[in-house]
Amino acid sequence: MALAGAIVGLALAGCSGSATGPAADASLPSALISNPPAGYSPSATGTGPLDVQGASYSTPADVDQTAAILKAQAFRAGYVKVWQKGPDYITAAIYRFDTASHALAFADFEKASISGEVGSYVYVLTQPSWGTGFVITSKNKTRTKLIFCQGGLFALETDVSLVQTCGEQPNSSTMVDALTNQQYLQASGVMVFGSVSPAPSKPSNPPVASP
Repeated sequence: MALAGAIVGLALAGCSGSATGPAADASLPSALISNPPAGYSPSATGTGPLDVQGASYSTPADVDQTAAILKAQAFRAGYVKVWQKGPDYITAAIYRFDTASHALAFADFEKASISGEVGSYVYVLTQPSWGTGFVITSKNKTRTKLIFCQGGLFALETDVSLVQTCGEQPNSSTMVDALTNQQYLQASGVMVFGSVSPAPSKPSNPPVASP
């Protein structure tokens, strides 16, 4: 399983799909966070729409297995934003499916893939409470150095959000949790023009995560 290595390829080489066809959805960029922590700059090569191929490289799970489940769960469109700070980077991606059950199945697949890998572990997010936080330690694509990734993923109606911070040194868990919480607010429509409106106590039709 490539885990962090696949994300390195996406973030630094640019594996996003074309701007036309099934990967194009004008509403997706606005459903992702826009303001990374200080010192991070946008990556033009890594940011953009995701087709099945691009999406399969943008998650911690095995590329071929991810492509297969994206097709099986009727993946419709995706988008990823990437920011870099020296060798460190942040990715925020969203994957849209035709039904909420298909979105949840994809989120469960990612959780199982991460938790089953040596050197990785998962935990329950504070918000959203059905989301999954994770820590990954893996070799980069050339297998010359360790990459540390921390992040969070969750399904919300027909979308799955995935936020990661990766680098040669572990990042702050506080930063990861803040980014994931910000993404939850953004995806659920609570973020308005850079400010935060009062969050609903429970989003409409939240998925029930598998044990």
